[in-house]
Amino acid sequence: MLALGNQVHELSFRQHNDTRTCGGCGTSVTAASMKRCSMCLSSWYCNKDCQMVGWVTKAHKDDCKFLRDPDLRGLFLTKWGEVRDSVRFPLKVADDSS
Repeated sequence: MLALGNQVHELSFRQHNDTRTCGGCGTSVTAASMKRCSMCLSSWYCNKDCQMVGWVTKAHKDDCKFLRDPDLRGLFLTKWGEVRDSVRFPLKVADDSS
């Protein structure tokens, strides 16, 4: 699951120059020219050939089943570094004097 989460982050998020990584060939291409997997909405591809490579050779067929679950996909797409920095859970030490 951790490997799948890392892969989702890599393939789903735009990179610094508005590009995405193709789930088939691995090249970075302008996001506007790519197509997204219509079932899980998480993987991006240059074209149909790359989509087939991603589906068959790179196991997107197996991953896609999990990524269709909106709750699981949401966990994978959460930028935990941002959450960690913005959410605080103050703890109080219990008084042992009783």
